[in-house]
Amino acid sequence: MNFTRKMTMNEDRKPIYRILLFSKIPALDERGWPDCGTQEDVGFYYEYETAVRAMHENWCDIRECMFEAGFILTHYPGLYETATSENRTYFEWDEEYGGFFEKEEPDYFEHFSY
Repeated sequence: MNFTRKMTMNEDRKPIYRILLFSKIPALDERGWPDCGTQEDVGFYYEYETAVRAMHENWCDIRECMFEAGFILTHYPGLYETATSENRTYFEWDEEYGGFFEKEEPDYFEHFSY
């Protein structure tokens, strides 16, 4: 019995919006790679707007007093889905507002995928 099935371009491919957080503001390490500290995948939503609200409003205290930055990554069904600058949004913690807010993605993430 063959269980292999390939996705076709006209299949309905509803994405998920995954929240990935970093324990420090990314900076380049000695090798030239972004050093983000500890990374934690805290969950996902089926609606982009819900994921953004979760970041803005720090739902369930996702910051946990340690996370400083992160991404909302758009993923479609399949294996090894890459998240490039076209399908991710960068956020940093804002102490004054108590949430994560959109920032311009640092240039060094240009050739990096999660």
